[in-house]
Amino acid sequence: MDDASSFEQSLDPLDPKRDRALSLYDARNRFVFSGVWDLPVPKYSGARGVMLDGWQASGILTLQSGFPIRFDSNLDQELQGSANFENPGRPDQVQPFTHRNPRNPLNGSTGYYFDPSIFAVPALGSAGNAPRSICCGPGISGTDLAVQKLTPAGDRGTIQFVFQVFNLFNHTQFLNPDGQLGDAQYDSNGTPVAGGLFGEITRARDPRQIQLAIRFRM
Repeated sequence: MDDASSFEQSLDPLDPKRDRALSLYDARNRFVFSGVWDLPVPKYSGARGVMLDGWQASGILTLQSGFPIRFDSNLDQELQGSANFENPGRPDQVQPFTHRNPRNPLNGSTGYYFDPSIFAVPALGSAGNAPRSICCGPGISGTDLAVQKLTPAGDRGTIQFVFQVFNLFNHTQFLNPDGQLGDAQYDSNGTPVAGGLFGEITRARDPRQIQLAIRFRM
């Protein structure tokens, strides 16, 4: 919990307590497993040893619940706008917050992690009743794998060959959706609807990446 998670976030000077919410760095649940396995290959001498000895496999499994979603508004409905910092205003929350599968269409549009109509533009002079952050955005489920071989080179040196795969299963790892009310699109009644960036996921973590490396160590 914190009152602000970055230098740019400004507090409501009329009611600072309303800014108390989940830190944007909060990882509510996180599990990481890593291991290294020396492949059970018999030890050989000569050319066979150079080719077959020294193989290792390692991996990292990461499972984590999502980070809190930051909500703010640059519409300055609260009449406290700042040119240098984020405005202290936020949307009005008019329905319970629920997240949705961004792959499923919402009014014909995909990519929305929550329905924008859960929120509304606050009245002029109001800072909005939504909390500064709401749990939680998309989680993390990633597996990294590496295979390496160590080969002696001379009396003290080693040659290390490394084959690494990041995001082994190529899972799509969504980042948090846009929580800026000013990025919304509105219907004729002034209600935020799908079509703008508000509520939409526009970025993801890296897809599967493969890396090869050769290192010489003394």
